[in-house]
Amino acid sequence: MFTFNQDKMNFNDFSAVYGQSDFKMKGYMQNVIDFVLSEKGILKGDFTIDSKYINVDEFMANSAKNQASSKQEADVTMGVVIIPPNFDLKFNCNAQKVDFDELKLQNLQGNVIINNGKLQLQKSGFEIIGSKVNMDIVYGSKSPEKAFFEFEVLAKDFDVIRAY
Repeated sequence: MFTFNQDKMNFNDFSAVYGQSDFKMKGYMQNVIDFVLSEKGILKGDFTIDSKYINVDEFMANSAKNQASSKQEADVTMGVVIIPPNFDLKFNCNAQKVDFDELKLQNLQGNVIINNGKLQLQKSGFEIIGSKVNMDIVYGSKSPEKAFFEFEVLAKDFDVIRAY
């Protein structure tokens, strides 16, 4: 359920599911009508998101979910997550579990900014293979098959044997 107040679309208790991923959101979107009706409209927003599980693979271009099931198309390479250039969105994110390819993250917390075709994860923290990790990331898509990223990472009490 959402309400309009001038150019803001307020979400007080919004729940969504995409594939295996679940989201509970609270916040607002702004400039929705211009975004929908014009090609140059920028969708703005600020949200708090809580999730029990996010499967990032389902959001990738050319993902198994987005491909036809014929054997001829089974050899299509995995794509990347496409970041739309006309978003200006901020999220305070808390996710209990996040799967991305072979990575299994737990207790992800951080600030996500999506702007100008890039996704930034700022002051984020999570657990992986029993180690607490802090990370800042900048990610963007160049094509449905190629992406770029920059990251800084700090891992404490990292167990190399467990990682291997």
